[in-house]
Amino acid sequence: MGLFTCAVVGSSKYLLNDEEVKDYTGGRSEKDLVSFMLEALLDEEGVEMAKKLKKGEEVAPFLQSRAIKQLGMKNFNRFIGERDAAMVFFYQPDCLYCNAAKPHFLKAAKMARMNGAKGRGYGIVDCSKEIDLCMGQLVQKYPTFKLYVGGKFLSTFDEPPHFEAIRQFVENAPEAPTVLSKKLTREDL
Repeated sequence: MGLFTCAVVGSSKYLLNDEEVKDYTGGRSEKDLVSFMLEALLDEEGVEMAKKLKKGEEVAPFLQSRAIKQLGMKNFNRFIGERDAAMVFFYQPDCLYCNAAKPHFLKAAKMARMNGAKGRGYGIVDCSKEIDLCMGQLVQKYPTFKLYVGGKFLSTFDEPPHFEAIRQFVENAPEAPTVLSKKLTREDL
């Protein structure tokens, strides 16, 4: 498992993430290759994004997906507090490793959503805009993936960001501790 990679195999085949070979018949521009990768990794949603990209429209998959919540100072604590487990991706838009990790994070979030992972959430923080939040969460490198359980930091995901590994990391998070809604009295015991 590695970062999102795309390698030429012959003249019209591409190997995606060391897993699958896809036929490629597009051009050689960056737009054409990014469109191809979006389509290959993100299925129908990726096809729609690729169409927009080919038309020259800006594409921000994170901001267009219902599977991922964009976070900032105003909603961060509420987001992590309302979920049993929350995986948060802290990134810089111009970071190559962050951009390589984005399709994997999006795919992990979409798979969790489709599989009905209740109480689990995926959020992103753009550290170029949310400097204080990133500093407060002790983010020192990019990309940084942090897992929060019951509103508290639990662990950092330090593996290469592959969608299956991210999804399993969140899925295997422990249950959030439950809070008693009633103060116990002697009669309750």
